[in-house]
Amino acid sequence: MDGDGATDLVTLGARTLRVIAGNGAGTAWSVAATVTLPDTPGDANALRVGGDVDRNGKPDLVVVATQRVDSFNFRNKVRCYREASVPAALAARLVRPGPHRLLLAGSASWIEWASAVPGGVPSRARIELSTAGPGGPWTTVADDRPDAGRLQWRVPAVACADCRLRVTITTASGTANAIGPAFAIARRPDPLTITLTGRATLRVDDALARDRVQLYRADWARFLATGEYTQDPAAVPAAARFCAVPQAAGTATIDDPYVPAPGALAFYLATAQRLREDGQVPGQKVPLAEASLGQDAAAVTRRNPHRCP
Repeated sequence: MDGDGATDLVTLGARTLRVIAGNGAGTAWSVAATVTLPDTPGDANALRVGGDVDRNGKPDLVVVATQRVDSFNFRNKVRCYREASVPAALAARLVRPGPHRLLLAGSASWIEWASAVPGGVPSRARIELSTAGPGGPWTTVADDRPDAGRLQWRVPAVACADCRLRVTITTASGTANAIGPAFAIARRPDPLTITLTGRATLRVDDALARDRVQLYRADWARFLATGEYTQDPAAVPAAARFCAVPQAAGTATIDDPYVPAPGALAFYLATAQRLREDGQVPGQKVPLAEASLGQDAAAVTRRNPHRCP
């Protein structure tokens, strides 16, 4: 709450709002501020922490509590409590992602920062990413953006154990920047593996041991021309679908005697499904949603336009 990098705690209950400061190691805590809500009965309905309404670089609080209107009626009352210090100099601080966070490559995530802007003058923000620690090199994530304190981004298709974000705040009179704590980016794990065990036999192993497998065969030339990972067997002679193949102990075996024409290539992708009772017919299981085809090299989930029926 005071921007020192240590985790603090905010509690709300019995009409009392408390800010409890931590020492950063989780071994010592002290009450830094106490506020008694003026509302009666003051039952807590919501508490939000992290916005910065006065742009001083410190988080503010919003509380929703019950307020009595008369003997029979109540209403929710919204109150905002701000940290009221006045910044002496331009400063910046990365808030999110926090330390030791693990982000999934290709996913949507939030970057959050706080900036102290003396006088509340107009300011702009630049966000950069390093996948090699605090020394860079740095790649621009967003430039010349409003200094709004929050930005949604697509996590890049990289894997790193010491990723850092840097925010730079610019006003007409100067700049300030800050580098955030280390976090990691990892690719989505792929629990399915396909192995050719003979001239016409494939084995699909599922690390999650789901109930059944769907195997798709597709033509490589068609994929290069259309981007289709799964293809319609009625339109593409090399395409095929092997649907609802049961697994035993996480393994499914599929016979496919197909041989590509000379110079042609085919490839396989697999998905899996679980079966669960839905309560409609006792003892009868139905398939849940089919899993995805995994991610491509850019960490984008592969589309499945011609899935098994």
